[in-house]
Amino acid sequence: MNNGQVFFSEIKAYFNLRKPKGDKPTNIYLVVRIGGVQKKYVTGVKVYPAQWNMAKQEAILNHRLTELDLYNNVIVNNRLDELRLRFLDFKCYICNNPKLLDKAHAIMKEYLYRDEIMEKKENALIWYRKAVDAPSCNIADATKQNYITKLKILEGYVKTLNVDYLTFDMINARFLKEFQDWLFIPYDDKGNIRSTRTIHNTIVAIKTILCWSDEKIGKEVCREIKEFKPTKVRQEKTKVVLTDEEITQLYKAKLTGKQKEIRDVFILQCEMGQRFSDMCNLNNGKLSEDGNTYTIVQQKTMQQVTIPLSDVAKQILSSYNYSIPVYLLDITDKELKKIAKEAGLNREVLITKEEKGRPVTNREPLWKHISSHLARRSFVTNWLKAGLDSHIIKGVTGHKTEEAFKRYDKVSSEDAAQVMLKAQKKNVESSLQLKEHELTIQEADVFATTISTLQKTYKQDVEKVKEQRLDDTLNMVASLMEDDVDTHSIAKAVEKADFRVSIDNGSMGSIIMRKDTKKRQVKFEKTDEAE
Repeated sequence: MNNGQVFFSEIKAYFNLRKPKGDKPTNIYLVVRIGGVQKKYVTGVKVYPAQWNMAKQEAILNHRLTELDLYNNVIVNNRLDELRLRFLDFKCYICNNPKLLDKAHAIMKEYLYRDEIMEKKENALIWYRKAVDAPSCNIADATKQNYITKLKILEGYVKTLNVDYLTFDMINARFLKEFQDWLFIPYDDKGNIRSTRTIHNTIVAIKTILCWSDEKIGKEVCREIKEFKPTKVRQEKTKVVLTDEEITQLYKAKLTGKQKEIRDVFILQCEMGQRFSDMCNLNNGKLSEDGNTYTIVQQKTMQQVTIPLSDVAKQILSSYNYSIPVYLLDITDKELKKIAKEAGLNREVLITKEEKGRPVTNREPLWKHISSHLARRSFVTNWLKAGLDSHIIKGVTGHKTEEAFKRYDKVSSEDAAQVMLKAQKKNVESSLQLKEHELTIQEADVFATTISTLQKTYKQDVEKVKEQRLDDTLNMVASLMEDDVDTHSIAKAVEKADFRVSIDNGSMGSIIMRKDTKKRQVKFEKTDEAE
């Protein structure tokens, strides 16, 4: 208590309902205010909100109630009368002993609950901390540390509620909403506030933790908590990735000692697309017999993934004899920024941050935003820019849902346009090659296999094969071949696919393919080059 004055009439108490607008029996609290400090005390009784007289501070008793309601309300009023008397006893005592004002609320509790054996309610925050640390809690260390951090923030909020500790009967969707509102209040004397993204992530984590206690808070309350929508993140997420050229530039930087090891592991992460936790456990993986792939079990999801190894990845792994050095994440991220700065990664990037609740965009050098997580994001983005299907990439990164994968997709509008232009150029070149109908073939068996696959796909009904689709397939075969072979070898290959072939043994020249769908033939003729 402060050393200020406290007057007898200012020591007040009144009863309050926990859920005054509900339709179910709700707890009644005794709210006591002493010298500007307010605290709530449980009474141990409940009442229907509709049967509570706020003005008279008692449960309603009349002939319109059922016998059971009358019986319950009599118990309520008797208990409240008893607590009123105990409060008056406390008030007289504290006024006769003003030196004990700093211990007033502790003394108050003794007066209220004297001669009673109260069942002490379980501290929910202690229960949640034990649940996070339990060996049976199958979550990654990074996730566990994140949950502990979020519980500390929740503990800070509970201290503002003037209660001894958080109990399970206090937890519901309304409690979560009030906690979220509190997160938007400045958290220090300088007026700093948490970003919307931080608040969003805090609520998402706390929702998960609270629902671990569904047997204590009730299935219905747990459902309400799951349905609670955290505040939306309004600002655009910063899109920062390393290009293939920048990764190469970083790899060529002359480094030694710890910096070289951290840089090498980061480049390896860019080539393999795995989380930092999985890179730390990479030494437990298995190299394929041909040395082209590496199989690991991801720590976060316990999912097994097989990763194709690029030449750079093979070079790095072999240089460390497939036992890469491991450093702590905070040390790694700190050193990566220094390394990137020395390597000259100075490209300006647009960074959107929240300052005092408003998104602000600034230009900053790329090296300031280099972190271990950037490697996985760059891996996904660069393969998407190269035109690889997202489902193939997900098979390597281990993402289970499209929503989770999209968070790593940082392909910009400009990148998408360049990919489309390359595709259009390739289609134009294929179209021109198709019009000439010239086939250059390296291995006749490859051609035969493709024709056979085409035949099976369309159930040996050449008449129904659309012109453009057949042309595209044959053109694809043509683009894969490099060396010419004689027409008899081509005829033999086509015959393997059960096509009838006629050969015009004219003078040597280019091989021309023509289709005759009516006769179910693919006809090859040799024409003079002069033509």
